[in-house]
Amino acid sequence: MKEDTQTNMNHDDILDVITDFPVKPLWGQVIITVNTDEADGVLVLSDSSFSEKQYVVSGSIEYGDTKVVPGTPVLIDIKKLMKTVKTEVDNVYGEYKVVEIDPLKVNGIMYAVVDSRVIKAIDLR
Repeated sequence: MKEDTQTNMNHDDILDVITDFPVKPLWGQVIITVNTDEADGVLVLSDSSFSEKQYVVSGSIEYGDTKVVPGTPVLIDIKKLMKTVKTEVDNVYGEYKVVEIDPLKVNGIMYAVVDSRVIKAIDLR
């Protein structure tokens, strides 16, 4: 089985993508990148760690006087995206946690649709 791979996106990449992004989320959701913490910048969806820092690609959210718009770097509450997976191998039971996202592929690039409640901060660093 071939694994999906893609390169992490930076702010310049996002600026190119957001100008004509064809999908607009509804009901307090945004579309974000799926960058990982991999040192080499390559994402392997099956076994990489989801990065806390992502970029909003489409949609917007208002928090009081602060507005999150496409291109905004945000910090994701990864614990809110975690799901427990139960396993059984040779009658030995176990469980582990994985990040569960609602994937969206646009022009061959994977993004995620997330609820605004998983965004914990704007990252101005």
